[in-house]
Amino acid sequence: MDERYIAAIDLGSSRISLGVALVQGDNTQIIYFDSTPSEGVRTGAVFNPQRCGGKIRELLDRAEAELKIHIHQIVTNYPKYGVKQELATGELPRTDPTSSISDEELDSLKNVSLDSYPLDNSATQLIYGAVVQSFATEEYINAREDDVVGMISAKLCGNYKLFIGSKRTSDYIDAACNMAKIAISDKYFGPEVEGKAVLTMNEMENGVALINMGAGVTSVTVYHKGVLRYYGAIPFGGKSITDDIRYESGFSQSLSENIKLAFGACLPDKLQSLSDKILQVDCGDDIPPKNLSIKYLSEIITARQKEILDAILWHIQKSGLADNLRSGVVLTGGGCELVNTANLLKDISGYSVRIGSPRRFFTTGCDGLGSPAATTCVGLIMEARKHPHINCAEIPETIEVEMAPPQKEELFPEEAPAEEPKPQQAPAPEKDRKEEVRKPRREKITKVKPPKPPKEHKEIKVPNWLKRIGEFQETLFDGMDERSDDSINNKE
Repeated sequence: MDERYIAAIDLGSSRISLGVALVQGDNTQIIYFDSTPSEGVRTGAVFNPQRCGGKIRELLDRAEAELKIHIHQIVTNYPKYGVKQELATGELPRTDPTSSISDEELDSLKNVSLDSYPLDNSATQLIYGAVVQSFATEEYINAREDDVVGMISAKLCGNYKLFIGSKRTSDYIDAACNMAKIAISDKYFGPEVEGKAVLTMNEMENGVALINMGAGVTSVTVYHKGVLRYYGAIPFGGKSITDDIRYESGFSQSLSENIKLAFGACLPDKLQSLSDKILQVDCGDDIPPKNLSIKYLSEIITARQKEILDAILWHIQKSGLADNLRSGVVLTGGGCELVNTANLLKDISGYSVRIGSPRRFFTTGCDGLGSPAATTCVGLIMEARKHPHINCAEIPETIEVEMAPPQKEELFPEEAPAEEPKPQQAPAPEKDRKEEVRKPRREKITKVKPPKPPKEHKEIKVPNWLKRIGEFQETLFDGMDERSDDSINNKE
């Protein structure tokens, strides 16, 4: 069974998340999930590629060290804010009108529609995504994708909703990944994939509004009859709530964020005894502690959260489907985790509201995947696994090197005489080469001749008359050494 990896990065305004999934046939398992505080990202768009690229590289290094794999490419998301939606149509003449319509023809029709759509300025605009609204044949109109496959018709028409954004923001994502030394396999429009990770088919069929409450952007996606019908976004989110706490209390940005996460809640009248509590906050730097009432903190949060939700409800009214949301509203994203946020939306809208977390499509043991903040990352993995050509990582190969046995060094190595170059010969067969290797090498032995023995001196015969002279000299000079010089001088 072929194995491949999918690495997805969610570029958020407050945090950048990384998820890694192992795909084995039809089985998908998320084996890693991590996030880090975001830098260089504002309202969901990269504005400083260098700082953003450093955070991406930091996440990838941690994942590679833990999983023992090499990640060479990723999938990521386009920005959510500053996107406009347009309608596009396309027509595909069929060469064989008696044959059934296939999925390949629907893909070709979509590509033709996207390529033929006239952008206002192709140098500054880019199509982030396209969603099918309906199809039409010679006899039927407003046919769904599931119904049109298998029909017989001489022509095929399609209606699409296009999401058009800035090309520069897409280029900044490319620049950030280049600085992180990672390639991009594909980019997806976040709202298009988030619904598949959170919503059920029954909710999308009956009509539902999915509200993603991020740190810098809050978006709404409206579904009806199983199709994405409307999208809108505002440049406000959880970061605006943190800023309000900082301005009202005088705390630092990080301290205000921690207070919001630990004690933040909406609707102070529903906090019961908790609203009477007072926080004593140590600001450090030799500054006296400050007191902050839980009730006053809740009032700050409620005022800003209500403003955000009112703007989203205006988008729902603009979609024209406000009265067709039989499944109500689903909240997701990190901002919806504040206490009583769902109750606040229910009070001001009258819709049924629930908190949406990523559904259990995968086998996983990673912490944090059950949080609404992981919705976009899971949606990217779900979309990427449909494409078999996407493989974002590989296991590095280990090469075993056989070490040669240590050889004894000669103290006085013998210099071999220079040999004349021999003509090249054809390589010997493998069998002969093995025998040559096994055959020990003969060493040259230098024969040293032993030294000749010294010649024996022949005995010389001395004549008798010479012997007698020698004896006479010995007696003549006996005792000469014992005489002193004075005695010799006196004799003279």
